[in-house]
Amino acid sequence: MSDQTGVGEKAVAMYKESDPKLVAAVKKLIAMDPARYTQRYIGAQVGALAGKGSYSASYVCIWMRGRWTGTEFEPALRAWLEQDAEERARRRMEFWKRNLVADQIKFWLDFAIAEGKVVAVTGDSGIGKTETVDHCLAGRLGVFRIQAGPLRNSARHLVHFMRDVIGETHPAFDSALNPADGIVRYFLEFSHLIVVDDFDLLIPSAYEFLLRDLWNQTRLGNKTVPQFWMGNEEGIQRIRRLSPQLRSRLRHVKIAVEDSFKTDFMREFMQHHLEGVELTPAMLKAGVAIANLPGSAHLRTVRDLCREVAYCVKHSGDDPEDVFFDNWEDSDDYAYFKTAQPRLLGSIQRPNPLTSAPAPRRQLVEA
Repeated sequence: MSDQTGVGEKAVAMYKESDPKLVAAVKKLIAMDPARYTQRYIGAQVGALAGKGSYSASYVCIWMRGRWTGTEFEPALRAWLEQDAEERARRRMEFWKRNLVADQIKFWLDFAIAEGKVVAVTGDSGIGKTETVDHCLAGRLGVFRIQAGPLRNSARHLVHFMRDVIGETHPAFDSALNPADGIVRYFLEFSHLIVVDDFDLLIPSAYEFLLRDLWNQTRLGNKTVPQFWMGNEEGIQRIRRLSPQLRSRLRHVKIAVEDSFKTDFMREFMQHHLEGVELTPAMLKAGVAIANLPGSAHLRTVRDLCREVAYCVKHSGDDPEDVFFDNWEDSDDYAYFKTAQPRLLGSIQRPNPLTSAPAPRRQLVEA
């Protein structure tokens, strides 16, 4: 049964040999923000810092005793955890500077904005197109983000969406002949960026609106309202079906990933999504192999595996490798390749897998 601080009997047992000041500090942190500060999270963070193989929270005591001599541990413990969180955030920012896929996407996004062009990038699902654009545009004002879909794919839907974002009471719609005319007036005054995700799902009328109405009527010299489209390989076929006139108004770029899923890139990618949890050599080797499996979206599979590891280690104190390989073997990708192409799974193995059944438990025999 848990006490009022949220620390139960199991936590008390873990801390029973620790300094009472440390016990009070941990309880205070958990009571302050139980979703953020759990005893396993604190133990994992400090245990990882000390280079220990276990995530036992008792390492908190060892670490704190050597670094704090004040009357209370809580301020120092909280300060270190916040500093550690900032350091992990910095490492995540550094990831974007060394991501080969992100470099290409960022270059063409900057090009579209600076030159007032329409740029369409295509690439396999799950390589990080959307995530990179979200990162680059975080905090930027004046971005029209359009998520295309089966029910959001026509010129009519785009016009209604933009009108709702702008607001029907905006002066641009005063005396406008129709909503599309009001949208053009708005973009003539505010040359905001238009981002279209999954543009391969759009139908011809949407392309006509984006590349004829908006492109023609907002063009000043050789610049127009900047647009950045993202899509998968189907987007290439969509572009090829456009009329030569419309096709000439956009720049199509296929994101190259052939040299991206190497060990150095995957190390950065996995550390980014593990959020401070240790990346073991076995996990890295498996991540490289999974990302390079035939087909698409396998990089997304690695990302999801890393996020699951980070969550489980933080909240349950599980072993990272066990979580990684357990979830991989439960995935749809693993089930498919195990049946269709099992030889490709040869390089994705647990470290030192058990080759025999565990020894039977000894029986107690009365004397």
